[in-house]
Amino acid sequence: MVDFVAHVALGESLTSVGQLRFTHVGPRQFSTFTYAPVWIENRRGFAIQPDFSLEAGPFHTSGQPGNMHDALAGVFADAAPDSWGRRLLERAYGMVSTNSST
Repeated sequence: MVDFVAHVALGESLTSVGQLRFTHVGPRQFSTFTYAPVWIENRRGFAIQPDFSLEAGPFHTSGQPGNMHDALAGVFADAAPDSWGRRLLERAYGMVSTNSST
């Protein structure tokens, strides 16, 4: 099982927005996002994606085998590197990409 956790923050002060967990188990790939309580209570807080209402969650997204991009919610998939960017990361850091599209 491959499990990646990202802490999502915005702005220069790095205000905590929440936690994104990506899991890859065999052919299954999915992600879970949970807002940080400090973001939910922040008067300037907002939903980062229309279907991720500003509440505790968690919010789940799953993808087709071999396509990690689909396993990320749109807000995170849009920020993910494309195929050229993934190749650069693989060369620079030895990361193995499981995404065959884009």
